[in-house]
Amino acid sequence: MSVPDKKIVVNKITQKYGCSLSTINRKQIMFQGVSSGKRIVVCTPSSKLHPNDKGWFDLTIKQVELLDDANNR
Repeated sequence: MSVPDKKIVVNKITQKYGCSLSTINRKQIMFQGVSSGKRIVVCTPSSKLHPNDKGWFDLTIKQVELLDDANNR
């Protein structure tokens, strides 16, 4: 298992929701856009993978707050 490139993830979401995503100010891994009048927030953290395909990622409190404020996340 590998971590997909964030550009691929952003492009797929852009196509699915028919919107343009832009980075959130000072948040390199967070993107936002509007689709059908609803705010979308995407977080693309890098995972830490082990050889057995198990992994994790960390979110800051601010990142969680930004996700909580969105209509779609």
